[in-house]
Parts: sequence; structure tokens; C-alpha cells
Amino acid sequence: LRRAISEAAIRGKTIVAAASNDGRKKMTNVAFPARFGDVICVGSCNDLGQPSSFTPTGREVDFLAPGEDIEAPASVGMDSYQQVSGTSEAAPIVAGIAAMVI
Repeated sequence: LRRAISEAAIRGKTIVAAASNDGRKKMTNVAFPARFGDVICVGSCNDLGQPSSFTPTGREVDFLAPGEDIEAPASVGMDSYQQVSGTSEAAPIVAGIAAMVI
């Protein structure tokens, strides 16, 4: 994984990854690949812009994006939706912004 990300970065690709949902539980609470220096690490915030309780903190986190109570398709039925929360919901927002800017 490290080699693939390094090669992509060398080729000018932008890599965005969710930080993790471990919050402040551990000393090293940001997961790989988000911990790699050439990856944009994304944490979650609430609708007031405050860090979510489950989002890691620290210098590895580059951006916070909305990641609480995001409406997403549910696994039951074609027209079913559910509220989900996590840094995995926040990361696509940052990836989309990066794609528009870069």
C-alpha cells in the first residue's frame, strides 16, 4: 500500500483518505493510509463545524468535513435511506473539492 501511494503521488495523483473513527481512544488514532504524509487525511465535523466525537485529532488530520448524520442509501430496498456518520462520509466531500480545485 505504501509503495502504491508513493508511486501515485510521484505521478501527481492526489490521494484522500478517511482518518478513522477511533476518536481519541488511542495514542496513534489516525489509521493508514491516512497517516502517510502524502495522503490528505480527512476527519469529520458536525453541522456547526466542530470536530465529531469519533474523529481523531492531531497533526495528521488535514481537513474536517461534514461527517455526521449523512443521508446515504440503505442496504435494504432501492428507495431506502439511512443516516450514517463517520470519517468515510467526510472524505468524499474533500475528494470532490480537491478534484474541482486541482
